[in-house]
Amino acid sequence: MKGPSLSYRVIAPLLFALAGLAAILSLFALNTQLWIGAGFILITLGVARIIPVDLPGGTQINLAPAVEIAGALAIGPAVSATSFAGRTLARVFQNWGQHRRIDVEQVLSDVTAESLASFAAGWCAQRALVSVQGSTMMVTCLACGVIYLAVREALVSVLQGCKYQLNGVALFLRRIVRGSGKLAMQLFVGLVAYLMYRLIPLTLGTLLGFVVFGLLVTYAAKLYLDMRSIYWSTVLALIPAIESEFEYGEGHSKRVAMYSAAMARKLLLIEDDMFGVYVGALAHDVGMAGIDDRIVNKPGGLSPEEFSEIQRHVETGANIVQKVPFLKPVVDIVKCHHERWDGAGYPGGVKGRDIPLGARIVAVADSFDAITSRRPYRVQLEPEAALEELRKHAGTQFDPDVIAVLADAVSEELRWGRDVFEHHYSLDLSS
Repeated sequence: MKGPSLSYRVIAPLLFALAGLAAILSLFALNTQLWIGAGFILITLGVARIIPVDLPGGTQINLAPAVEIAGALAIGPAVSATSFAGRTLARVFQNWGQHRRIDVEQVLSDVTAESLASFAAGWCAQRALVSVQGSTMMVTCLACGVIYLAVREALVSVLQGCKYQLNGVALFLRRIVRGSGKLAMQLFVGLVAYLMYRLIPLTLGTLLGFVVFGLLVTYAAKLYLDMRSIYWSTVLALIPAIESEFEYGEGHSKRVAMYSAAMARKLLLIEDDMFGVYVGALAHDVGMAGIDDRIVNKPGGLSPEEFSEIQRHVETGANIVQKVPFLKPVVDIVKCHHERWDGAGYPGGVKGRDIPLGARIVAVADSFDAITSRRPYRVQLEPEAALEELRKHAGTQFDPDVIAVLADAVSEELRWGRDVFEHHYSLDLSS
């Protein structure tokens, strides 16, 4: 497995150092009033970074960028210092809350793009908002918010493109298009927060009250992190329990999840979509819990009745995950991962691009792991032979675009699936 590219090992520390320098220099522009404002923003940013907001459909949005947009408009480039400090402290708090060591690379990735984007937007806001009023001020605020989002997405794309050897321009365009809804919401909330900020009397008394409020919310955040950790740990414990019923099962779902996340990265999926693929892959065989293990472990071929019984696991699994609120976005992956590109799959006979992309990815990962693992009904293949076998079925059973990235995903990027999971939930999957 290859590590990060040389360009990433050079560019990432340079950008991080630049972000730190910008944060330090920006502090010299703060007067007493702006220091109080910076305190408000620091506390709000830390809380927003730790606790995401739930959206309909089981998805979540992080409103820390909205706080940084409001901060850029309120205190100018000095917001980069609050961004740098707030995000670093939030990551340290998350690691502490999960009893894990601090991951320096995670801190670097959390801080760099956002801090530099905050500085750029704050610098523009400081100069543009001096002499504007009314509707012109709102247009200017909107433009500064767009600058923040554009610079952040561009820097994230550059860093990820270098780290994972991807097309940075294509990744940037994908992030803008696929993430447009959340970007628009972050921009809107940021503008509203700035207007509210202007109405708050900034005194040491109100700041002290806000600090007390922040401490209470931080305690609540610790409870939230504990609950989330227990919830996910329970889910992760159930999967091996289900797999242990089958002779081939041990580690299957985790391997499929890592292959799937690696292919999703190569296909330039944004973080939310990639994480959905990872979780969907972890849960793809949960419906097997309702299948007679004598059928699953049968060494010979299956009768039509037995195969029909096996086919039930996708709809059984979809019904199970449908009942778990945070798993609803992956229902289609669980249900459709045995559909075929040519429409000859099950349960619905869906074909081509009508099959959800996540399910197409998991189908390839599932098959690759199946034919490279010991199974009672098939000779185990070496990875190269397995890759060649799957290529023969590109365009019939599998999506040709997914097959095209499988080799790179297997050879270079197995750890990325774990990275995705840990980035979102700060859980240690190394064991």
